Order: sequence, then structure tokens, then C-alpha cells
Amino acid sequence: MTNRRLACLLLVGALALVLPACGDDSGGDCPSMDGNWLVMQHCNSDFVGMPIGVVQEGCTVSVAWVNGITGTGTVSPGGAVTMLITVDATTTIDCLGTLVGNALSMNCEESGSSDCRVVLNR
Repeated sequence: MTNRRLACLLLVGALALVLPACGDDSGGDCPSMDGNWLVMQHCNSDFVGMPIGVVQEGCTVSVAWVNGITGTGTVSPGGAVTMLITVDATTTIDCLGTLVGNALSMNCEESGSSDCRVVLNR
């Protein structure tokens, strides 16, 4: 697994963690997640302990991380998180996870690679 992929996976985890209030078609609110988070678990131990900041507008989140790595995602009223991390023009990482309170647990995968479990806490 490359450092770029690992960085993307971390970014995806961060995006999913920081998701503030928003509405959906059913009138429910998305969990509030704006703020700073820490990587608690990652398939690359070098990322454990790194901080991640997330910005949310509605149920959509945006993350900017090291080396130009960016990500966008959504969170549902029930805490389901979907993220897409862009490492470069040809590399993206998909993440699916669950937000419960101040913890986000996600499984992320770059096309053709194995899963990476990412856990963020605030």
C-alpha cells in the first residue's frame, strides 16, 4: 500500500467523522460532526494520532489533507457515512462507515487493493 493511498484513506476517515447537522427528504437531521478529529486506527500505523479537520455544509462534508489530497462525502440522519477521496488524477478511494457519537469507523478501498479500516475519534 502506497503512502498516497494511506493518506487518502486517512482523509476519507476524517471526512466521515466531521459531519454537522443537515436535513434530508424525510426531515431528519444529520449528526453534528464539525471539528477536529484524531486517527485512532489505520492500516498504516504512521497515520495513527494524526489530526484531521472536517467542514460540513448540510449533509455534505469536505476534507483537505496533506499533499493536495481532498475528499467529499455525505452523512445520513442515521449516521451512515460515504466518502470519496481523491489522491491524484487517477487514484480515488471509496469509504463506507458508521458514525456513532464521537467515533467514526470506516472501511476504505482503492480499486484493486485490500480494505483499510479507519477509526477516528474526537
